[in-house]
Amino acid sequence: MHDLTKADKPPDNLADVNNYVLVTHGEAAANEARSILAENPEMMTKILGENYQKDDFETTATTIENAIRSHMGPHPGFMTSVLEGVNKKLSQRGEKEIVHPYPPEGDVVAETLLAADMRSLAGRKGVEKVLAIRSASPFFKSQDEKLCQEYAARNIKLSTEEAALISAFKSSSEARDMIKNVSDRDWVNEAVKEAMNGVYFYGAGENKIELTYSQVAAKKEQLELAKNREKIKEMA
Repeated sequence: MHDLTKADKPPDNLADVNNYVLVTHGEAAANEARSILAENPEMMTKILGENYQKDDFETTATTIENAIRSHMGPHPGFMTSVLEGVNKKLSQRGEKEIVHPYPPEGDVVAETLLAADMRSLAGRKGVEKVLAIRSASPFFKSQDEKLCQEYAARNIKLSTEEAALISAFKSSSEARDMIKNVSDRDWVNEAVKEAMNGVYFYGAGENKIELTYSQVAAKKEQLELAKNREKIKEMA
C-alpha cells in the first residue's frame, strides 16, 4: 500500500514539475490507504487476523497511515537529488516545499516499513533499478560524467557506466546507514553484501554494457588512495 499512488498523474498545475508524483507519493498513498481501509474494513481482519478487533480500527488505520507517510524517511542520496530538483521548481513558483519525515521515535511499524523499503533499494533489484534510471536520464548521466572527471583528474579511467554503478552502490550504503535500529541496519546490510556479487547491465540491446562491483570497487580504492596522498602532500 505504501506505493499506491506512485504511478498517478500529477495535478494539471504541476504537470511540468518532473518527478512531482515520485516525491509526494508517500503522503498521497497514506491518504489513499486510509480511504481504502475505511471503505473495506474487512481487510484489517484478513491481514491481521486475531491481532485485530473492529474497535481498533481508528488506532490501526492511523498506525498504517503514519507508517506509509514516513516510509521514504530522509532517504538516501539518490532520492535526495530528485527531491532537491522538485523543491527548486516549487520554490521558483512560490509553492510549499516537500519534506520527507523520519518515522516518529518509537513507532516500530513505521521504522519496520522504512527498513523494508530501504532493503529493497539496497539489494540487487534496487541497484538494477538505479542503473536503469541513470542510463535513461540525462540529469543522472551528467552527474556520472562529472564523477568520471573527478577520477580522470587523478589519472584513473572511469567509464560513465562504471560511474553509474558506483552511484547505485552509494545509494545502497546510504539506504543502510539511515536506519537507526542496529538489527534492522544489519538486515539491510546483508542485502548490500549480496548485491555485490554477480553481473549488472547498463543500457539495453546492442549498447548493453556488462559491469561487476569488483571492477568499480578497485577504482574506488585507487581514488581514495590518490586523495589520501593529496592530503599528506598538503600537510607536508
